Amino acid sequence: MDVTRGQGQNHSLYLQHKNNLIGVLDIVDGLEYHIKNLRRYEKAACNRSVELRSIFKRQDGEPVYLPKISRRTNHHPAVHEAVAYIGRLGQLATFFESKWFGSVVKENVIAGEIPSILALLPIRNKHTAHRQQDAPRHDDCSTLGLNQFGLRHGLVGPNTNPEIVHLEYSFPSKQRHRLVEKHHSVPINDIEYLGENNNLTFFTPTKNHPKIIAEAISLLQLFFGFKG
Repeated sequence: MDVTRGQGQNHSLYLQHKNNLIGVLDIVDGLEYHIKNLRRYEKAACNRSVELRSIFKRQDGEPVYLPKISRRTNHHPAVHEAVAYIGRLGQLATFFESKWFGSVVKENVIAGEIPSILALLPIRNKHTAHRQQDAPRHDDCSTLGLNQFGLRHGLVGPNTNPEIVHLEYSFPSKQRHRLVEKHHSVPINDIEYLGENNNLTFFTPTKNHPKIIAEAISLLQLFFGFKG
């Protein structure tokens, strides 16, 4: 739903917050742009993995395990699109967490409507905005390992169908977003793994994206009072 064009331009809240609302559609367009590029990498990598399976079969005839195959596919440059996507997601989250937006929609409602968006922000805060080893803080991961050099990545899925195989990234951090920590006692499904010492944030772009867009639209609808 386009909530900042057409009839929405006559909405009292739009008129009141016009300067703040202008540009949010560009943020969403940016997410759509990056997800299309990521999907192209996914399909190419999955097709390449099918070729590699036929070459690198085990002696018993069984295909090589998908994560092992994924290391030999050319999807690694996709991480640049993933980083850019998370950067845009950070802009969107800051939009929703702004003081003026919070004057209309309360904190607990924001936390309840956009849990996936908020749960992914440790990646933004600890890696894409800046690397955590360059600006150490108390909620950094205590055992960075190879992840200090970037997002850990791979292909995940039940088989070799390009439509259901996804690129997935993971990143360790002690951090949970403050609204997630305050309003969600259990991990956000498909994104958070909460450990004793460190947490893992999983980012599966083309799997998470539909939910992210749905959350953003839902919260904008609430803002404009399109649903109660």
